[in-house]
Amino acid sequence: MPRRILLSALCLAFLFSVSSAEDPLRCFVCGKKIKGAYIEYEGKIVCTQACLGALLPKCGTCGQPVSAGKGLKGEYLKHNGRYYCSQECFEQSLPKCGTCGKPVKGGLKDQEGKLYCCRDCYRQSLPKCAICGQPMEAWTEIADHRYCQACAKLPRCLGCQLPGAEVELDDGRTICKKCLEGAVVDQAEAQRIFDQVRKDMADRLKLKTEHEIGLKLVDARELSGVVGHRTMHENGYYHYKGTVEQGSGRVLSAEYRIYVLSHLSPERLRDVAAHELAHDINQARYPNVAGAKHKQAVEGFAQYLSAVMNKHWGQEALNTDKLNVVDPDYVKGFQKFLELDRDGGMKAVLDHMAKLNSADARSKNRR
Repeated sequence: MPRRILLSALCLAFLFSVSSAEDPLRCFVCGKKIKGAYIEYEGKIVCTQACLGALLPKCGTCGQPVSAGKGLKGEYLKHNGRYYCSQECFEQSLPKCGTCGKPVKGGLKDQEGKLYCCRDCYRQSLPKCAICGQPMEAWTEIADHRYCQACAKLPRCLGCQLPGAEVELDDGRTICKKCLEGAVVDQAEAQRIFDQVRKDMADRLKLKTEHEIGLKLVDARELSGVVGHRTMHENGYYHYKGTVEQGSGRVLSAEYRIYVLSHLSPERLRDVAAHELAHDINQARYPNVAGAKHKQAVEGFAQYLSAVMNKHWGQEALNTDKLNVVDPDYVKGFQKFLELDRDGGMKAVLDHMAKLNSADARSKNRR
């Protein structure tokens, strides 16, 4: 707290004396000869109150001598080694509240060093929960959004992956109203997007098959039934069933089908369709690269081709998700193909798949 001091306590032991004509004095400030009364302050002689003010400490805010400031005559304040002529000037020197702008006398300080005059102002400065809007001293951050502990535990939307999904689907998945507005729930719309993806991949990658592929939009329960187990991270599934003539290797019959979850965004559906169509390309060009033995290569190849297409479509942000998939084979496989691409582009990727396919064929022949 500042100390309020009487001006006389500033060692202003003014000695009012009279200069004699025989021994004239000069003012320490203005240099004029002093005739008659003068003032002595800390060993210095001055002729007037005005010259005395030039010797006195200056107010740290307004710059006036403490004797000529805004305060009561004969009083000043001292705080942290600085002088102030009045309470008003002292308060102007104080740090301001980060919320209301009032001078802070004590108050609260946040982790960034900002000061607040009261707890209400401090709470107004806190981040607000993206759902309930309450100020938070601790929070959970998800995709650049901040949530209080309670709201962070709310059901996640299958689309944006943020908590607070308001709608529960029949298969148990949850989706927010915003994502629901643009979700693909119609088979005809899904087919249109799928056909465009297949055309784009043929044009952009020069990779295609002539297989007649059936597309089916399904819910999570039906997809789990097709896959054979409950799936938590898969949004689609590629199904191939074929009969091959022994000896000649000629394909006698083949069935190709791709299942895609309903209620995905058009962008996510494109990504999933590209991934599953990559499996179809894999089956046609590299049939020996299959099964659990080659899971990393199979899934990594599909993740890589869909990532290339996402970049082409201007939805490259979806590729970040590919490095956060629960199944490590997807992640490791994708990273392997990204490394191949950095070293030699698409040619290096296709050469790698061809090499794996040939090596496995030779292994089967030896058996």
